[in-house]
Amino acid sequence: MKVLLVNCPISERFPPFTLPLGMAYLIAVLRKANHKVEVLDINGFRYDRSEVENKIRELNYDMVCTGGVITLYKYLKFLTPVLKKYHPDKPIVIGGNISNEIPHLLFKYTSSDILMIGEAEVTVCELADALEKSIALKKVDGLAYKENGNIIYTSPRKIIENIDNIPFPEWDLFPFETYIKNTQEVEQNRRMMPMIITRGCPFLCKFCYHSFMGEKARFRSADNIVAEMKHLKEKYNINGIMFFDDLFLLNRKIVGEMCDKMIEQKLNLKWHCLTRLEYLYEDLILKMKKAGCFSISYGLESGSQTILDNMKKGIDLQKAKEIYKKIKGLGLKSGGTFMLGYPGENMKTIRETVDFCKEIGLPANFFFATAFPGTPLWEEWKNKIDDEDKYVENLGDASDLKINMTDFTDEELIQIRNDIEKELRAYCYARPWILARLIVDYYRLWGFKKTVKSCLRRIGGYLRFKDAEEHYYMKIRASTSENDEGKASLAQS
Repeated sequence: MKVLLVNCPISERFPPFTLPLGMAYLIAVLRKANHKVEVLDINGFRYDRSEVENKIRELNYDMVCTGGVITLYKYLKFLTPVLKKYHPDKPIVIGGNISNEIPHLLFKYTSSDILMIGEAEVTVCELADALEKSIALKKVDGLAYKENGNIIYTSPRKIIENIDNIPFPEWDLFPFETYIKNTQEVEQNRRMMPMIITRGCPFLCKFCYHSFMGEKARFRSADNIVAEMKHLKEKYNINGIMFFDDLFLLNRKIVGEMCDKMIEQKLNLKWHCLTRLEYLYEDLILKMKKAGCFSISYGLESGSQTILDNMKKGIDLQKAKEIYKKIKGLGLKSGGTFMLGYPGENMKTIRETVDFCKEIGLPANFFFATAFPGTPLWEEWKNKIDDEDKYVENLGDASDLKINMTDFTDEELIQIRNDIEKELRAYCYARPWILARLIVDYYRLWGFKKTVKSCLRRIGGYLRFKDAEEHYYMKIRASTSENDEGKASLAQS
């Protein structure tokens, strides 16, 4: 069977930075199962919508698969009718996070025929075989499809227990050098490739998805991980790895073995990863650094223990603070993401987060807390959504406010976000030791010229807002004293 994979643009405004790891896995397993694969990489080639329609008109295939994250919903509402227009008898299959979280919307508002629920590597091959041999869809686990106006779910797809058995992703059908070039723009000319070493998450953070990869954590072996690194280095001449695992250090033993092998085999790869702070230990950090790790990121989400507890994040803030300082002392670049506007947020919790960022010297950017369908947070707030279709269609990267789950007005919450970011920048850039550390981080990441440009821009920003620290501090204190419940506005104080 000839399978067309369509890589949709995550953003139609910005260039592609990240190679589509999930789709590269599907290429590998489909080829192994003796199916022919073709890719329409809209994201990589930046085709506009008229070009996409022209490309689809000329294509020839037996089954088309697309999908990914839930924010692709709006684009799928454009894409799937075009696919159906020119190839009405070819099944449209959607997979990834989006098919797990909003199957009812996909069947109602797009031209989807079949959804893959759960991990897709086994499902996509069995589905292709079934369609080719006219086998009933009900015999393939992990599917949803419409029959006589009803949505039919087949038996749940079992998770892949031994993820070493999944073949390495294959990248030859993508405009590889385009992605690499764009990545080099932000990675100090490093040729970086994405990898994952884990699947599944045992934590129950209320703002996060849990159904796609399952709650059971599974790990690749150190030998398998290093073998893929060597493959990427030899075939694509890369010198860096971006690990996309949210819980990279969940299994310290495997990460330690991986580092030992990287050092022994002198792979000379630079890499960064994401993890939870409580999994960082000094001996492991030192080994990671020796093996090429230069940056560690983590989702701190809030500097208020109250909000972290509301999220069921499972983080001890004091311990996180101590670990963060230790990482910085070892010379690794580190950073975290923060949310603003989680249920229970008020001026007191916001001030706690700002003070936390000041203590660790982090000029943080803040995303707005967002209820994404499929999360426990969504279950609590979905009744507040008047039009689910329009809400999901407008979801983005949480940099814009989509739902207000606080007692602030929308205007107040947006103003608060702008104010505290300015305050933190002014605070950090006014302290030589923090500024010096940031300059070193920028140099490691971007090199000399970009560091100079960035510093000049940021120093100019500091001069414009040099009185911001005291100014915003007084405003927040004033509003807190006026309203202990956190309803006062910075804009009105």
